[in-house]
Amino acid sequence: MTGSKQQEIINNRMTFRQNFTEEYDFLMDLDEREDNLFLQSLYRQFIQHGTLSASQRSSIMKAKAYHEAKEKREELKEVHKDDEPTGSYVGSLKKRYDMVLKLISVRDTSRGFWVHTFQDKKGNQLMAFSGRRTIQIDAYSDDLEIGGCFTCRATVNRHSVNEFNPEKKIKQTVINRIKYIKYLGNKNDE
Repeated sequence: MTGSKQQEIINNRMTFRQNFTEEYDFLMDLDEREDNLFLQSLYRQFIQHGTLSASQRSSIMKAKAYHEAKEKREELKEVHKDDEPTGSYVGSLKKRYDMVLKLISVRDTSRGFWVHTFQDKKGNQLMAFSGRRTIQIDAYSDDLEIGGCFTCRATVNRHSVNEFNPEKKIKQTVINRIKYIKYLGNKNDE
């Protein structure tokens, strides 16, 4: 590499540091990129060229926000580690029950399946894993929407504690082998 090219890269780095201080500081922090191949790749490109594109800078800021949220969550977990979860478990393990439930959320996972979260009449939380985003009940032609209430028969698979929000731990019953029986209406419509 020629001296003028090397000087250009150094100038680019200095300009980048002045214009994008937050991105620069996060990228230069060795601990943040130690186990992150993507950030390591951006760091190498920055060292070689002295600058990064707008989309790469945006990715750095997203990584920074993710890291900060993760740290905050870990701190909250430590503060609330002795908190008792709310709610109650439903049923006994490996037994089938007739239930009246309301769909309260649907979210996808990184493994390619969906998590359906339900609530019973007493406010207890139940969840099930599914290969489909939607729930269909035979006599009801549309997909079940959030707030939709229905009857079903399901097996209690396990009892767990949902600690996704460390400030609000919830006892959760995981159900499977769900047979959707009858659509009762949407509680959100009332």
